[in-house]
Amino acid sequence: MSAQVALAKANRAHYEAKVKLENEETTKREKEVVKMERIEMQLIQKLKKTQVMQQQAFEDLEQALNGDLSHMSGNRPGSRSGDRDA
Repeated sequence: MSAQVALAKANRAHYEAKVKLENEETTKREKEVVKMERIEMQLIQKLKKTQVMQQQAFEDLEQALNGDLSHMSGNRPGSRSGDRDA
């Protein structure tokens, strides 16, 4: 019976070591996921900002092509560069 007890103890130790390793790997992967989620949010915010800038540039270009330069994003409100020299 002592051989069976020794084998059971060895199997138990092997099992516990395996479970511990799996738990450590799970914790490591969870931390990686949290890090990737944070990076994803930063990239989404950057993308949104870029999209807003592109939309404004498109609107400015559209207004310029229509001959209306008064609403360009770089101009001050109320200053119409085309009206000063007219």
